[in-house]
Amino acid sequence: MSNVRSRLRTVIWSKQDGRTRAVWRILVPLLAGFLVLQFVSTAAFTFDLNSGDMMLAAFGGTTVVMVALLGLFARHLDHRPVREYGYRLSRSWWYDLVVGIGLGMIVVALTFVIGRYTNSLRVTGTGLLPETASVGRFLLFFAAFAGVAFYEEYIYRGSFVTNAVEGLSARGISGPVATTLAVLTSTLAFAAIHVPGAIAGEEGVIELFSWLSTDSALSAPSSLSTTS
Repeated sequence: MSNVRSRLRTVIWSKQDGRTRAVWRILVPLLAGFLVLQFVSTAAFTFDLNSGDMMLAAFGGTTVVMVALLGLFARHLDHRPVREYGYRLSRSWWYDLVVGIGLGMIVVALTFVIGRYTNSLRVTGTGLLPETASVGRFLLFFAAFAGVAFYEEYIYRGSFVTNAVEGLSARGISGPVATTLAVLTSTLAFAAIHVPGAIAGEEGVIELFSWLSTDSALSAPSSLSTTS
């Protein structure tokens, strides 16, 4: 029995670092984020909510839980201050924020451009959000996704990349190579876990625009459709 405990401790605990091994410091937040979202989403289904309100409940609830877990994981699993995940304001932080937002806008724009010219996306009308769109609902939508961005940055960037670089460096891999591998692996993990959402993306976009509008006659299906 003592042999089993010793081996189990060796698998989980790093004597060199005096804390949990890097692979577990990566996997625990990753699995926690996935499971919490599934649990909160399932709980939201028990209430009589429309699709937009259900999305807000799922994302908002997951954000609250993950913010609490972030502090616990940082202190008891990772043994590092939260600011080391990148949550500290500085000139470089603001620069990274602006560049990140710009890249995000470019990627989304390119997606629509490619879709338009490959005939996988057909635009039948133009305009901004419907005139009857609720500003309050739009702000709630924005806040919900800002919360998602906050905890996903912790999971896939702050925790994943930081710990992956440390783990790879401890095995003799040079800093630049370790960083490159960490970023690539994090990106693949992020993409893989979002595949189901990407597949259901068309329906989600249509439902979201319908929810933002207070007049169902002005909902998105009349102005945007996709072709397979």
